[in-house]
Formats: sequence, structure tokens, C-alpha cells
Amino acid sequence: MRIEHANNPIKKNLSIITVLLLFGLQSLFLVRCKLPHRLDAYPRESRNLYLHQFTNYSYKSQINSRLNKAVRRELNRRANFYLAKDRAKANLWLEAEIRSYQKKPRFYSRLGQSSNHYDLLMICRVRLSKKDNQTLLLKDFSARVYYSDTEGARETETQASKRLLQIITLRINRALEAAYLESR
Repeated sequence: MRIEHANNPIKKNLSIITVLLLFGLQSLFLVRCKLPHRLDAYPRESRNLYLHQFTNYSYKSQINSRLNKAVRRELNRRANFYLAKDRAKANLWLEAEIRSYQKKPRFYSRLGQSSNHYDLLMICRVRLSKKDNQTLLLKDFSARVYYSDTEGARETETQASKRLLQIITLRINRALEAAYLESR
């Protein structure tokens, strides 16, 4: 006896339920994972941003330049702000200072002689201001990553530092967009 797939009400109902469930999960995902608000509705001139060279108060040399480049890349990728080469032509100014960059041992070897698991921690203060020196955002951002160069998912300090910069850069850019929207 051959069962017809098109005429089988159980299979038809299961496929309808499956499709409805997938649409429901997709809409739930889109609601919970809001995409960042685009600032295209606002005039381009008001979104010209001058990115100052960041100040470094930590022991890690060149981390300020690396963070500055990462923020610049993210600003260009999102295209919500336009980077101005001249401070006089910008309506917004972004300044940042790296307050702390630490590499802390997390676990030691069995003999307690050397560490093979580390935490990288970065704290930076960001200030977004308008041309008239009105501060839109003054906030401290921190990020921490864990890495091990010997066990598990092996990673070098350079790779972990790159990951740390990505995390803090995303947080900074989200806060910039939110501060700009709140000022409108």
C-alpha cells in the first residue's frame, strides 16, 4: 500500500507547523538582535567627526595607535559618521585616552613557577563633543579577554590583543551612535 504525501493530513499539518515555527523564530531573532540604527536620516554635515590621536597612559606601547586605527576602521565600515581630516571642518570631536592595559596571569603551572593562562584588560575613557565643546559622551569603556598560549584554543598575546581591541571598538561605536541620537 502506497501512501500519498500530498494527501496525508499529518504530514501536511507538520509541514505547516514547521514553516510557522521557523517564521516565528526568525521574527524573534530579529527583535532580540536589533540592528544598529542608521544615521542616514540626519544631515551629513552634522555627522562629520574629527578623530584625535588617542592618549596612552598604560605600559603597552603603541596600543593607542592600534585602538585609533581600529576605531577608524569601524567608523568607516558602519558609515554612520564621516571622518574629517581637518578639525575645523568637523562638527564632532572624538578623543580617547587609554587608562590601563594589563596582562594578568590567571593560572600557574602545577609547580607554580610560570603562568600559561592570562587575562588582558583594557580601560579607556572616551569623550565625544560638539564643535562648541558641549560634551555628548564621556564614558569609561573596559574589556577583558582570556587567552592561553599553551593549552586549549591556543592564542598568542597579539591575537588576544586584537580581539580585545575589536570588543572595545564595537562598544565605543555603539555608544557614539547612541550619544549622537540622544543629542538630536
